[in-house]
Amino acid sequence: MVASVRDSIATITAGASGSIDVDYTGLTHSTSDILYLFVCGYTSIETPVDATLTWTQRLSDSNAGPFGVDVVAKVFTAVSDGSADSFTLAVGLDDQYAYAFVSVQGVDFDSPVDGTPGISSEAFGTVANPTAPSISPTGSDSLLICAVSTWPSNGAPAGSHTPPGDLTEREDWDAWDYGAVATAELVASGATGTKVFTESGAEGGTSAWIAASIAIKTATVEAFTGTLALTQADQTLAASNWPPDDDSEAVLGDRPARSNLRLA
Repeated sequence: MVASVRDSIATITAGASGSIDVDYTGLTHSTSDILYLFVCGYTSIETPVDATLTWTQRLSDSNAGPFGVDVVAKVFTAVSDGSADSFTLAVGLDDQYAYAFVSVQGVDFDSPVDGTPGISSEAFGTVANPTAPSISPTGSDSLLICAVSTWPSNGAPAGSHTPPGDLTEREDWDAWDYGAVATAELVASGATGTKVFTESGAEGGTSAWIAASIAIKTATVEAFTGTLALTQADQTLAASNWPPDDDSEAVLGDRPARSNLRLA
């Protein structure tokens, strides 16, 4: 199984400051899945404090936002225990924060990130579309996750983002700031190319944005190279250097026998 999306959700907390309780009960995930979290807001965001999971920060960026306040976004990952559903998050401003979760199955959970992830941003005053940076995973079957957030000039909650055609949109949230997360199952290693999200906002003015890219690594399956012995009813079929030729012989008890047995 290659790394792939099991589920995703997006949530928003409004008018929150200090310590926020974030609930992701609606996210389906299983033991050893990788949980991806993109969180965006204002001034500062600390690492989630979870009773059962350990969240690791993978990316972070901030830039000048509207009204003279910095905007910030971060990416975290955690290895699922199959049951966790909430954490506490320390933030720095009484305002809205958005969270996009993706559960990923078929993952190398011991070393889940393939290559070096990337994040970019533009300060308030930008009119360009948010652009997730190109990254270069080494695996040919990793899962690319890109997320963006835009902070408009007047806070009109009517914006949206359309990902490029080679990404599948997973979530699109709409608050004072608005954002999206999209994924692609890669079929080659090397540079992914930048991913431009087309922003459509009703505010009609300028904005700030942050965009992040990360590749989640597929679990490695090691091939069998040893010797196998199968025992049944006191008769042993011994095999080594598999697979044999079609005309090879296997010894069953003390009798030669033709065998087309193959080991996957």
